[in-house]
Amino acid sequence: MGKGAVIPALDRAVHGQQAGSRVLVVAPPTAAYGTTGNARLDVSATETVVFVVDVVKVLAADLSSPGPSARSPRTCPR
Repeated sequence: MGKGAVIPALDRAVHGQQAGSRVLVVAPPTAAYGTTGNARLDVSATETVVFVVDVVKVLAADLSSPGPSARSPRTCPR
């Protein structure tokens, strides 16, 4: 996260979040898969994608952690 390895909306959403946060990410096409979409995920270029991300652990900026990938416009209630 934060290194361009995921869609731009997710990179922005996790910035500044603390462990224990739950973040709702609503990504319009321009902040998700762009003008090409993502055929592998069956997401077209015109679709908005929605993620709910639970921030389990926050690592220092120079570290990375293997495993599944997630500042947000909205935070979900717990």
